[in-house]
Amino acid sequence: METSSRGMAPMSATGGSLIAFACAPGKTAADAASNGRNGLFTYHLLQHIMKPDFYQSNHSTISAATIPKYPISTQFQIKQRHKNKFQQFAVTVAGGNGKGHELNQLYYPEGIFIDKYQSIYIADSSNHRIVKRKLNSDTAGQIIAGGNGKGNQNNQLNYPIDIVFDKQNNSFIAADNGNKRVIRYFDLNQTNQQTIIPNINCGGLTIDKNGFIYVSDLGNHEVRRWKQGDEEGELVAGGNGQGDDLNQLNNPRYIFIDEYYSLYISDSWNHRIMKWEKGAKEGIVVAGGNGQGNTLKQLSYPYGVIVDRLDQIYVVDYGNHRVMRWCEGKEEGEIVGGGNGQGNQSNQLHCPMDTSNHRVMKWKKDAKEGTVVAGGNSQGENLNQLSSPHGVIVDDLGQIYVADCWNDRVMRWCEGKAEGEIVVGGNGEGNQSNQLNRPHGLSFDDEGNLYVADFSNHRIEKFEIIL
Repeated sequence: METSSRGMAPMSATGGSLIAFACAPGKTAADAASNGRNGLFTYHLLQHIMKPDFYQSNHSTISAATIPKYPISTQFQIKQRHKNKFQQFAVTVAGGNGKGHELNQLYYPEGIFIDKYQSIYIADSSNHRIVKRKLNSDTAGQIIAGGNGKGNQNNQLNYPIDIVFDKQNNSFIAADNGNKRVIRYFDLNQTNQQTIIPNINCGGLTIDKNGFIYVSDLGNHEVRRWKQGDEEGELVAGGNGQGDDLNQLNNPRYIFIDEYYSLYISDSWNHRIMKWEKGAKEGIVVAGGNGQGNTLKQLSYPYGVIVDRLDQIYVVDYGNHRVMRWCEGKEEGEIVGGGNGQGNQSNQLHCPMDTSNHRVMKWKKDAKEGTVVAGGNSQGENLNQLSSPHGVIVDDLGQIYVADCWNDRVMRWCEGKAEGEIVVGGNGEGNQSNQLNRPHGLSFDDEGNLYVADFSNHRIEKFEIIL
């Protein structure tokens, strides 16, 4: 709802919506908040709405009429009042027929995503192709890019590592790593392709809600935004030579764009995360930036970066074998995974996915020390141990899912528990439907089903949620 007048205004809501009032009768709500984005009430509501069984009793901040005396729930939380359970026998949704190049095979799959039409897209790296497969279908996958051998022709790819989908333009964009180019394919037609950027050592791709593509350039130390039809992208970060000034970058890698078009960049060789707001001429250091190191104020060759809805920044701290979380404006971050040096113990991770420090740490806001929420008991296969964890995802209830790679299983940890629980796999290394072989990436679909990139089985496994 938007209105330029004060007082009453019409609004419509679908069934199941939460309607809350931010002021007393006859009064108007305060608009300003410290983050300058939301109204005062919305700003504070967002701090607590994801907490189960929360009730705000401080009536001086939020009136009693604002929140009912029963737990606030988002739609996703309503589905997750209990810990989700998954079928222990997976459905292979792609691959699973050995390493190979047939349509029913994969060869070291890397990047994946699932669209709203329940199709899965796979960067089948060592087959030099992008494969699309309709979920819940018996038909074989289709090659939508590459698949004509390793090469640099229009119908070829060379170790594609990442892919994003542009739903507005019905196209997808692939990082063709071996050919040092970024390619857009229109209408899933290989003959209708566009090389967006040639001669680039692409460090990362992302796309905003308008369909604009952002690409980090390791060689030119910059990030550019590309609109459809552009012959040259618009410089949005860096581009002032290699360096560590606020208007410079040094080997930028992964990037993240938020809904306000602020760009978060892993400024890898400067050991920091930079935030460039829309139209800014220089960035702001939001994590690291205190030289290479392993203190809570430092990073070491950061790679992946994402930002959650509370503006908390998560960083794959590659050189320190850990995952860090930074609250914007804080001088120190917190360890949420690893942080015990390179190794294969359950409290360790091993770059770049923190696979050999084998623990996950949680640091509350302003805390001076963290708490172990997963692992931390040396490498092993007991329920309080991990062995080279790879992919990590967290659901909306704060439950941590870990691809426990060398134990061939996926673990779930609930905060405060000394042990995790096996949710899928854990039946030894193998290729049966209840087994995994070096699981890597994890993802959920809109229905809560769990997808696992079963790396050494060259397949994607779907474990259906039990309702």
